[in-house]
Amino acid sequence: ELAQALRIAELEARLAGEHLALRGLEAERQQLLKETFDARIAVLHERETWISRSVVFSANDLRAKMVEMESKGDEFAEQLDLLQRRTASLESEWLGARRRLEESTGDNEEIAAEVASRRLAFQVNQREVSLLKRRIQRLADIKEIWKRRFEVWRSEPERAVLSDWDAGARALLDSLDTEFGLQELELRDLRLDLVSLQDRLDAAAPENPQTARWLREQIRQTNRLDQIYEANAAGIGSARQVTERLLGDINTRVQTVGIGERLAAVWRAVHAVWRFEITSVDDRSITVGKVVIGLLLLLLGFLASRLISAWIGKRLLPRLGVNEGAAAAIRSVLFYLLLITFIFIALRTVNVPLTAFTILGGALAIGVGFGSQNIMNNFMSGLIIIAERPIRVGNLIQIEGLYGVVKHIGARSTRVLTGDNIEIVVPNSSFLESNVINWTLSESKVRTHVGVGVAYGSPLREVVKYLRKATDEHGRVLKSPAPIVLFKEFGDNSLSFEVHFWIVMRTMMDRRIVESDIRHRIDGLFHDAGIVIAFPQRDVHINSLSPIDVRLITPADTQDPAARAE
Repeated sequence: ELAQALRIAELEARLAGEHLALRGLEAERQQLLKETFDARIAVLHERETWISRSVVFSANDLRAKMVEMESKGDEFAEQLDLLQRRTASLESEWLGARRRLEESTGDNEEIAAEVASRRLAFQVNQREVSLLKRRIQRLADIKEIWKRRFEVWRSEPERAVLSDWDAGARALLDSLDTEFGLQELELRDLRLDLVSLQDRLDAAAPENPQTARWLREQIRQTNRLDQIYEANAAGIGSARQVTERLLGDINTRVQTVGIGERLAAVWRAVHAVWRFEITSVDDRSITVGKVVIGLLLLLLGFLASRLISAWIGKRLLPRLGVNEGAAAAIRSVLFYLLLITFIFIALRTVNVPLTAFTILGGALAIGVGFGSQNIMNNFMSGLIIIAERPIRVGNLIQIEGLYGVVKHIGARSTRVLTGDNIEIVVPNSSFLESNVINWTLSESKVRTHVGVGVAYGSPLREVVKYLRKATDEHGRVLKSPAPIVLFKEFGDNSLSFEVHFWIVMRTMMDRRIVESDIRHRIDGLFHDAGIVIAFPQRDVHINSLSPIDVRLITPADTQDPAARAE
């Protein structure tokens, strides 16, 4: 028995393997059939495209379609009128049955089934009325789509019109897809209700024939609603097909549009944007074109102002003998004057009245007062500096411990180059709000001094002679005014002298180099003459009422007493 069971199991396993192999072959066959059908569908699509391009869409074809859809529309209208007339009677039958159910006593399963059946008949009628209205509206959309298809091929609609039609068709497709999806959900629920009704009918048929009769009526109404949904789905599919054809026609038309038509469409679009009115002031329209022209004129005016002012400041004024600082100031003022002039020319050219800027002027004043206070402060300070010229390009200045040469005076800030070759941007308001030393405002001749202290007992006249000699021998010390040597004071540690002399200084390093050379020369002359340059020293005097005990001890005295005892 075990051997027989094993044999049977082996045969069953072999049979299962053969079935599995057969199913694999069947799957391969289905895949090949699918690929074949896909290829046929692709060929048919290409043939359809070729035929659609070859077919001439005539006015007679459009009229035939219009007649067909008008006939269908009349049919829908008659059905809608009939359904709307039946609505009142169906509602009356339903309400009457419900009234009998409310008035009856005891077990009223038959009347309850009748109420449910008549309510369902009324609801199906209402649903059919709603769907029929949608189909009538959809029919109007399809008629418009056929007209647009005719316009696409028989006339030359503008590209903007084609774009609008394309957007409308895509929106219609989206609404059709949404409606179809919602209807599919309703159909699924409807078919579940149909199964439930069939189960109730099977249970009630032998025992209660009247209840079964009303259940059969509910099943009939449910099947009728299913057929209504199927008809509406077919209408949705037809509308979708026509809409997709319109999209294909538009796409084909756009691809076949010539270069001339495309350029014309682009020109019309640009012209429409160019003439678009933004606003109007004093019965004068301000369009996009005027704004663009005004901006271009402002840009050209800005460039022209910069070029003209730069040419006058760097080429013309130096030839007329104007120094560098004055030329820079004149160039800045001239630039702003030219820029303001070009702004008014631009406004006049585009015919924009100045009253258009009254509101903007008030808003700008508020913005300047709050958000741009520092900027306007620096700007006004720059204008004052350019006009009064307390600081000029090339001047050596000192501001808050900063030494540098002015390289550029702008409308908002000034660039200063320090002795370490570092450019520092200084706001113009700083020059008017703080003390500024301009070493070379009127002339570059400045006085400086070198101090030295000699030891007490040094020959003072010799010291004066050597100090004057050190300055006279230096080539960068001016002879006039002559150097002055001053015996400054009797110091704590030295006799203090100062030698004052004049030099031409363009940078701070010029002054420091001359001072360093003078110090080197003074040190050499004093060394040769034996004059000692004093250094700091301090005498300490101790005042004590009792004598100070001073003892001399040996190293042995510092040892520990115990160690000494040993």
